[in-house]
Amino acid sequence: MDWFSLDTLTHLGAVLAAIVAIGTPIVAILWWSKSLRRWFGSLFKRKGQLEKQAEMLVPAANANAITAFVPLLNRFPFLESVDTKQWDFALTIAGVFIAVTRLNNLKLGEYREEELLMKVSAALDQWDAANGIRGFEHCKSVYERNYDLLANSGHERRFITSDAIGLWIVWMLFEAEGVSEKEKELIRVVGGGVTHAFFDWWDEDVKGS
Repeated sequence: MDWFSLDTLTHLGAVLAAIVAIGTPIVAILWWSKSLRRWFGSLFKRKGQLEKQAEMLVPAANANAITAFVPLLNRFPFLESVDTKQWDFALTIAGVFIAVTRLNNLKLGEYREEELLMKVSAALDQWDAANGIRGFEHCKSVYERNYDLLANSGHERRFITSDAIGLWIVWMLFEAEGVSEKEKELIRVVGGGVTHAFFDWWDEDVKGS
């Protein structure tokens, strides 16, 4: 099956309706992923090395994906049925995407931002030449659609970003027409974990750049 075909998105409306129905917020949001991001950040000894952050983004997102699986498997045993390669792929792309969406906030200018994006693209291509960039574009397209639908549905504002990316991740893992109650919880937790880990990927070195 082609993961990125528009035909596979036929049931996204139904899935979005399910995620809108999420109730009580999940309190525990994967603090391990934040610690991992800080560990990668400690590799940058000099201020202002945004280029190195761009180069390290894909490896960091991939490491985050790999280390996330076992803790979440303990919480969500139904993940045993998931292909771990697909898990790694989806969470890596999601982490890269969340970080890239934050680049504009740095106000670096179009040329400088494009330079950094080119480094991220090169790293994605090196990581997965067949599907890395393709997967990123698919994530971007679906995320933007999810975000707009959630925002227009009265979804709780603080969870729109994390639920929109979490929805894409769970869709990539299960490709289901609807979601169970546990899958709704997974959307919130995995989306929140990825967002928490990479939302401020660029921030630590900005003041010195």
